[in-house]
Formats: sequence, structure tokens, C-alpha cells
Amino acid sequence: YTVKYKKNVNAGTASVDIKGKKNYAGKATKTFTINKLTISDNKISVAVPSVKLASGSHTTKPVVTLLDETGRTVKTLKAGKDYTVSFANNTAKTAEAECIITAKDGSNFCDSRTETFAISDKNIADSSLVIFGTIDAKSYTGAPVTVSANELAEVVKSASDGSTIEYGRDYKVAYFNNVNAGKAVLRVIGTGEFYGTKDIKFTISKYDMGASDAEYTLLFDGVEAGTQTYDYTGAKIKPVVTLTFNGRKLTEGKDFKVKCTANKNVGKATATIKLKGSFKGSISKEFEIKSWSLEDAGTTIEVADADYNFGKPVKAKVTVKRAFGESFVTISPKAVKLEYKDNTNPGTAEVKITPAKSDGYITGSVTENFTVAEIDIQKASVGKIKPQTLGDGAVEPAVTVKIGKKKLTKDRDYTLSYSNNTAKGTAAVEITAVDGSGFAGSKTVYFTIK
Repeated sequence: YTVKYKKNVNAGTASVDIKGKKNYAGKATKTFTINKLTISDNKISVAVPSVKLASGSHTTKPVVTLLDETGRTVKTLKAGKDYTVSFANNTAKTAEAECIITAKDGSNFCDSRTETFAISDKNIADSSLVIFGTIDAKSYTGAPVTVSANELAEVVKSASDGSTIEYGRDYKVAYFNNVNAGKAVLRVIGTGEFYGTKDIKFTISKYDMGASDAEYTLLFDGVEAGTQTYDYTGAKIKPVVTLTFNGRKLTEGKDFKVKCTANKNVGKATATIKLKGSFKGSISKEFEIKSWSLEDAGTTIEVADADYNFGKPVKAKVTVKRAFGESFVTISPKAVKLEYKDNTNPGTAEVKITPAKSDGYITGSVTENFTVAEIDIQKASVGKIKPQTLGDGAVEPAVTVKIGKKKLTKDRDYTLSYSNNTAKGTAAVEITAVDGSGFAGSKTVYFTIK
């Protein structure tokens, strides 16, 4: 079956269509509800910058972002579209001015939340008040990269002896571009007695998968890489690579690419996984390609019956498979040789399957029977018979009979039998296959006598 979703992004009623395939027909449609997200939910992050003390009412511009389960930013919400902003207690110097964020009608969000901000005459970016250090490079983890409390205390310090700058009391922090390798930003946001912001850039370095202490899980077709074996197939073998880092399955093409060498013939092959994106380095693992026998229990041979071929030798479709885990691997047709016997006329034919080469990669010999089937005359196309004029005797027009583009021969391949053909009206001609012709059954067509 296939699954297709409709209207499944925004809050409201969505639907899913399940459509049958192969042995299943029809389509079922079900609806489901996407609820609005409460704007106070912990999946929504709000950073409210403090502001410089001035006369009158004070306002600020909050940064409202939607996060996924790992803390990654999914999108930044827009004021006026997703929410509105109002303020309270915002006319004088204070650490408790209120920024009220209310979900906008018609958006994907609901309810409201209140965040505090400072109205202050001290700028957090003033180097005479605060000294900012540097942040050491961090390694990519697959999750948002943050700075520890201890390191933060070393990065943000008071410029005056005897005074301290405290996280939570004097400032908050927000991060930008802090998931993937590259340049990330730690934004220090003044609170309490401070207003303003200060951005500190730091580097997220690529994770080196080639390092001796690198941590990852690598599987070849579901088995630990380096231990997997494959049967010789006659074609190049490329394992299905599953590379997992910190519980996250990496994507081939985006996070890594795979190159295999010596991966066709029996012996040791090598798969090299070269990392890209937020990773670097490479991983090389060997896998073994081994020989096998056509006669052993791990071999499955399927021989399909075939139709008569107008007196020419018939070749059956032969598929050779090798058991691989809970499934099968199809062997290249070029890896085996087929020898036929009694494969011209309808009846039981024989095919002998042997290795195409004598290199020992495939051994053994298997003989299988298959049926050369008579062609049902019902499959024939019959040329249109023009209206006939009644004469003194029975009307027996000529008939053209074809299977595909092959024209059949009367009396050798089929016989004709006419009925209701001595008077005006609808007459019939029955086309009957001749025994031993390679065809079977009969077919009746009609024509008009006027």
C-alpha cells in the first residue's frame, strides 16, 4: 500500500489516504487533528533582550523560536503572524518589566506567556563593566552545542574588582547556528541591572570518524562491519552501510559516501566510508566474498515455464538466488551457463545450470524441468471479415489468424468450422488448434451475410 498525507503541516484537520497495491485494491481515507501548540510549551524558546533606560514606556523585541525534541531550532516565529507583543511595568528602571507574548488568532499556537526583562542604564557590552573571554572550540555532537556553567563563568566576568557577574541574575544566553560544524554564536543578553547584548563566536569542529577514539556503530547489511561475508554473485558487491553516531542514523550522500575495492571476485574486499558535512576522516572495513555451490542448501533456482516458439528452441527464464540473512540475493545471469534439452515442442523440457567460468567461484551442477506450453488460440488476433453476399451455397470466407506478428497456417496450425452460413444474418467460424501444432483450444468469430 501507499500512504499520502494532505494538509498535515498546520493546526487543524489533516487526512491520510491509504491506497492498496498488488493484491489489494481500493483506497481508505482517515482524518486526524493537529492541535495548536501552547506558546508556553517548552518546545518554544523565548529570549527577551533588556533595554536601555530612557524616558516614557520601554519596549523590546523578543526572539521566539520553535525547537525539536533535541533542542534544534525548527523555525523562528514571526511577530504579527504567529504572536503579538504587549508590555507592562515598563516605564522606569527595573529588573521586572513584563513582555507578554500572546498567540495570534489563526496561527498554529494558542494562549500566552509572560517573560521579564530589565530596563537599565548599564550596557552588558560595555567593556568597562564586563570583560568577555573566548570560547574554546567544541566538537560536533549531533545535538545543540552549549557552554558549561563553569566555562561560562570564565567567559563573562566583571571588569571591577570585588564585584561579580552572575548567569541568571545579570544575563541570560541564547545560541545560534550551534548544531552543525562551523561558526556558532553565543549571545549574552543583559538582564537585571544590564541591558543590551554581546555576541561571542565560537567554532564547532567536525567530528573525526577516523580517529582511534571515535565512537560510532557501523553495520554492513545489519551485521557488524568487518565480520560480514557475501556470496560471489558475478557482479560488484556493495554492502548496505548503516552508520550511527550518538544514536542518530547518518545519511549516505549527505553525511558520508561509500567506495568499494576488489569487490567482485572471491577474496577480501574493502569498503571505505568517507565522511562529509559535519564529519571528517574515513573508515575502512574489509568484507569477504566467498565461493559456493549450485547444489547446496543455500541456493534457490527458479525456472519459469515458457510458451511454444513456433518451432524454434525455447529459453526459459532462470533465476538463481542465494540465501542472505532472511532474504535472498539474485546472482548475475552472466555467472551461470544454461544448456537446454527437449525445448522446441510443447511438453517437458530440461535446463542444466552450471558455472559460466571454471574459476571455482561457483561450483556444482543442477538440472531442472520446465514446461513448454501450447499457446492458447484465444490469444490469436483474427482479421476482420467483411460482410459477405449470400450465393447459391454456404458462405466460407477466408480468415487471417495471427499470434503477435506471426501468421498461422490453415490446416497445419488450425482448422476452420463454419455455422449459420447458408442464409442472411450472422454466421460464425470456429478456429480450432490442430493437435501437435503447438497451439491449443478454439476461438469463434462472427461475420455478416447480406
